[in-house]
Amino acid sequence: MERIISRIGGLIISPKETMKILIHEKRGLAEALAIFLLFSVLNWVALVLALRHLFNYIIGAFIMSLRFLTLWLSTLFIAMGIIFDLIFWALLSVGIHLTAKAVDGGGSFEDTISVIGYSQVSRALCIIPLILSPFMPITSMILYIGLGVITIAWFIYLASIGLSEVHGISFEKALITVILPPLVILGLLIGIPLLWGLLSFWRWFP
Repeated sequence: MERIISRIGGLIISPKETMKILIHEKRGLAEALAIFLLFSVLNWVALVLALRHLFNYIIGAFIMSLRFLTLWLSTLFIAMGIIFDLIFWALLSVGIHLTAKAVDGGGSFEDTISVIGYSQVSRALCIIPLILSPFMPITSMILYIGLGVITIAWFIYLASIGLSEVHGISFEKALITVILPPLVILGLLIGIPLLWGLLSFWRWFP
């Protein structure tokens, strides 16, 4: 546990040097998985508690009357959030790895998925404001959403450093491998329903 905390601190304070050390030590997937799960659990637990404080602030008496139901829903929400994170981690890693290979990357898939796991340290930034939720429920949620943009940028930076190292490619190419797969997925999620809607619309015309 002490080593995990040391890794997290290193990735926050000196990300470039720490990422290089992690890669060359070849700790394997287990350590990256531990860090990934730690921040996934912290994020979803903190978010659920912050939402409960927010709802309690807005409609307190009603929430208190449904305490058992909200506890059950909170547990379910946290579990689903962690499962979603794991699936997204795997799918994102596959997309990034294929893109890295397309630009002559030389690392293994285990290297890629480990780098993406370590890069989850970036979530610390948006988790911190949720600590304020018992005192400032609305402000903490606004900060959580606002800092989410910086969290994404930090994740891209960390992942690009790691991928550049494990695949032996330039930082610019690594940056493309991180950004391109999510953009393609987002384009498909938006484009396919939009195209389906347009086709359905044109069917009404002879």
